[in-house]
Amino acid sequence: VVLRVEKKGRGGKAVTLLQPKGGSLDLASVAQELKTALGTGATVEGESVAVQGDQLARLEPWLRARGVKEVIVGGGR
Repeated sequence: VVLRVEKKGRGGKAVTLLQPKGGSLDLASVAQELKTALGTGATVEGESVAVQGDQLARLEPWLRARGVKEVIVGGGR
């Protein structure tokens, strides 16, 4: 899973993108769980999940607790 923060094209608002490497995650269910767990908006955008705000510090431990072995922060460009 690749995590990165993006502002470009979003009116200056920060969005954290979660992009799985391979098709092992059900993006719709991940987005729904993130909404509940983090108390923030999350939606599926193509092949990634967009979470409102800069949530890197909260997303990485959340993913590791759910068994994701490889989390790359700031990559995927």
